[in-house]
Amino acid sequence: MTQRGQIFISYARQDRGEALTLAQALADKGLSVWWDFELVPGQAFREAIASKIDTANTVIVLWSPSSINSGFVLDEAARAARQKKLVPLSILGVEPPLGFGQLHTLPVSSVAEDIDRILAAIEGLPTGPAPKTKRKTSRWYFRAAVAVAALVACAAAIYATIDQRKFDSAINCIKYGCALDYVTYRSKPMRLQFVYPMHQLMLDTTQEASRRLPLINAKGETEVEIFRSSLSGPYDVMQESANEQARLKAEGWSINYVAPQVKPEEKNWYIVSGMMPDGRHYYFRRWYTHNDLVSIEFRYRPESKTLYDKIIADMTLGGLQINDL
Repeated sequence: MTQRGQIFISYARQDRGEALTLAQALADKGLSVWWDFELVPGQAFREAIASKIDTANTVIVLWSPSSINSGFVLDEAARAARQKKLVPLSILGVEPPLGFGQLHTLPVSSVAEDIDRILAAIEGLPTGPAPKTKRKTSRWYFRAAVAVAALVACAAAIYATIDQRKFDSAINCIKYGCALDYVTYRSKPMRLQFVYPMHQLMLDTTQEASRRLPLINAKGETEVEIFRSSLSGPYDVMQESANEQARLKAEGWSINYVAPQVKPEEKNWYIVSGMMPDGRHYYFRRWYTHNDLVSIEFRYRPESKTLYDKIIADMTLGGLQINDL
C-alpha cells in the first residue's frame, strides 16, 4: 500500500479548475497537496517543480486534451513515472499519451463522485468500476412515480452538485472584480477561509499541516504568507504590537503605518507596515483569538504597490474568515 504523504498534481493550465477541485477534495480528506503552479518559463521555477516532484510520495497527472500536448505536463509525468510514483487520471475521456499506456489510468467523470476511487488509486488499492446509472423501469404503473422522483432528485442534485469553485468565482467577481480571478480556499487544518488572486499568486499547501500557507509569485518568491500559531499565555494586543514595532526598528525596518488608531485597546488585531531594508514593502496584520494568533504577512516590491493596495484590502477586509473554536 502506498502512503499518501505529500501529493503533487500535474495539470495543464486549461484544466486549472479541475486541479483546484481535486486539490480541495484531497485536502478535505486530510492530505497535503502541492498543485498551484502557473507554468511559466524560468529556471528557478522549473527547479522548484522538480524538487516538489522528487519529494512527493505521489504525483497525480490529469490527462486531458490539453495536458497530453503539454511539454511541461509530459516532462513532469515522465519524471514521476521513472520514480514509480505516478497516478494517472483521465478527464474528459481522453486516452493517455504515447509512453504512458502501460500504466493503469483511472477514468474520472466527477472528482466529487470519484474521490474514493482516486484515494484507492493513490494507496495502490483496487479502484473498482466507475459508478453506473441504474436502468429505468418500463412498467407503466411506475412511470408517474419515477417521473416525480426524478424531478425531486434533479432539484436536489442541482443544489448538491453545484460546482463550488464556479460559485465562489462568481461571488468573488462581484465582490472584488474579475481581473485578478480571486479563488476561495478553505483550510480545515487551519480553520480558515480566505481569497487569493489566482493570476498573481500560487498557493503552496505543503506546510498546511503545520498551519502555514505561503503564496508564491511567478518568480518562485513568497509574497504572502498566512499562518496560525498557538498562544503560550495571557497577552495584551497593543503590547504585542509595540513589541513587534520595536523588533522591526531594531532590524532596520522602517514603519509608516500602525493600526488600529481608534480605541486600540478594544481591538483584537493590529497592523504594522512600512519598508524592509532590501527596499520591499511589508504589511503585517495579526488577529488574536481565544487560543491562538492568526497572521497574514505581505512582502512585495515597490513596482507592485498599486496592485497590492488592492490585494491587501481584498484579502484582509472580508476576504479572511477565522473559525475560533
